[in-house]
Amino acid sequence: MTPDTEPLPRISILARIAAALPCWSVMLGAGLAAVLIRNVIEAMRAAETAGIAAVAAGMAQANLSIVIALYLAIFLTMIAVVVAVIRNFTAAKTVSPSAWFFVVIGTLAIVPLGLVWEGDSLLMGALMSRGNVALIAPNIQICLILTLATAGVFSLIVLAVSIIPLRPFMRAKRKWAGVVVLVLMEIVLIGLAAGFQVHMSWLQRVGLRQSF
Repeated sequence: MTPDTEPLPRISILARIAAALPCWSVMLGAGLAAVLIRNVIEAMRAAETAGIAAVAAGMAQANLSIVIALYLAIFLTMIAVVVAVIRNFTAAKTVSPSAWFFVVIGTLAIVPLGLVWEGDSLLMGALMSRGNVALIAPNIQICLILTLATAGVFSLIVLAVSIIPLRPFMRAKRKWAGVVVLVLMEIVLIGLAAGFQVHMSWLQRVGLRQSF
């Protein structure tokens, strides 16, 4: 076989799955939070006199699922960074994926999280302003349904691009570009985890005080 006809090395499945694991964690957390928030809304409909403490406790539980998922994603991203660094210093028959691969799957993972945060914000905003939750309930439900839909669909997309052969243009062009993107993903996840942790702590305090 001549150099001109020698096949190009395949893109590593291990490197792709290592980067996909934290994305699945984030989407799973967002999906679980959406289910828990829907349960809070259904409980409010069933018991219209539900107090602030009960609602805040339910919302804190929903946010807890996101916080746990984000901390797990931080740990899994650290593993992905280690895998990427090791691959840069060892000879392998496969090549690392392009930095754009990490950007795309990371963006897909953030979408469900943004949608469930919007639903959370709408509900808490209505409660804080003493507004009629029933008026914005359809908007909240849309956010939650979209969260579940995007989490499910995007999880399948990430799974597909993690195991199927990718086209040559998705191979890494720069040796350390993928590592840099993964480190940036880690920083974003830490920031998100801190933000949701603060929000959850606030909800817990609201539940204890029974007032905003």
